[in-house]
Parts: sequence; structure tokens; C-alpha cells
Amino acid sequence: MGYDLETQITWIPITGQMGDNLLKPVDKNVCQWYNGPTFFEVLDSCKIPTRNPNGPVRIPIMDKLKE
Repeated sequence: MGYDLETQITWIPITGQMGDNLLKPVDKNVCQWYNGPTFFEVLDSCKIPTRNPNGPVRIPIMDKLKE
């Protein structure tokens, strides 16, 4: 896909059932090897690309119908 694994990809251990490491850091008894940011901390640190307000309107097409 062209992503740089060292600078553009962040690996975060989370649990969907218990919600560990989503908002609060995971307990060291559960995951002692991870000491990085939580999922929301990574989302908050993402850089938002600048958009041209006078640029073209782009609408994604999610599905199409065929008769």
C-alpha cells in the first residue's frame, strides 16, 4: 500500500470486549510489555491535512445499483 511501517503505522494492543487501552492505559499486570499511548491518544495526535475551502467537492460513492 505504500505506507512506511516505521513512521506511518502505530501498533496498539487493545481489547474490544473490555475496552483496555482505548481511553485509559492498559494495566501493567495485563500487558507488561506495552508502555505506549492509548488508542485515543494516537487519534488525538494525528495531523489533520489542510483542505482548500474553494476546491472541488468530493463525495465518495459507497455503493451502486444495477438493474
